[in-house]
Amino acid sequence: LVVVADHGYSFELNVPGRRQVRETNIDEIASVPFFVKAPGQTEGVVDDSLVRNIDVVPTIADLLGFEVWWRNDGYSAFSETTRAREQVAMSRRDFSRVISIDRDDLDALRERRRRWRAAKFSTGAKSLAEFGDPWAAAYRIGPHQELLGEPVAGKPLARLSSVRGVVANAALLDDVDPAAQILPTRVTGRLTGSPPEGLRDLAVAVNGRIRAVGRSFRLRGRPTEYFSMLVPETSLRPGRNRVELFEVGAGGRLTELAEV
Repeated sequence: LVVVADHGYSFELNVPGRRQVRETNIDEIASVPFFVKAPGQTEGVVDDSLVRNIDVVPTIADLLGFEVWWRNDGYSAFSETTRAREQVAMSRRDFSRVISIDRDDLDALRERRRRWRAAKFSTGAKSLAEFGDPWAAAYRIGPHQELLGEPVAGKPLARLSSVRGVVANAALLDDVDPAAQILPTRVTGRLTGSPPEGLRDLAVAVNGRIRAVGRSFRLRGRPTEYFSMLVPETSLRPGRNRVELFEVGAGGRLTELAEV
């Protein structure tokens, strides 16, 4: 059994495409998982060989003791050729050219990327020291961060808007088990009755306290206005959780768009 991904994804801003490989993002685009479960294998190991997706078929053939009889450009992940590979090369999506990078340069670029992300979103230990929550810093993004952690009660509330929010995963919040491996921390859905243009600042409250802020968005070529925000795991309680979606206006005034 071999599990791979087709390509990575860049988080660069203001670029023509986040899946188009460039010298500045090859560490994000070219780096994908390559998991192999061999027949009879009971233990795993991490191998830092530079393996490619075109190596899947030769790897399977190698493990099963067969030869690939047709012409191909791949090699088994366990071959000496693969283990000796010291360069990553990836064609652009338009096949205009091939972007390549040496292993040492790739490792250095990935390390700089890890450090940037740690500074941007913090790490578990830093978040625990600063916010008392190992993942709190990751949620301190978006507009109106001053609202995070604030109770909804006592906040200035506007009249109900003609725009309404529909939380797509509301049912997952009806019976939460904090001990589960996966928790419904993503609050996502769409806004109905919204004008065809313009976006809005939003806030999500969980059990009466604001836990996430963000912006609505539209997918290219689609008129629907969507929202998608993450709330900390620590904001959820056992059983049913009350979730409210608000539009944030001037002076922090909240307009309720949905409640589940």
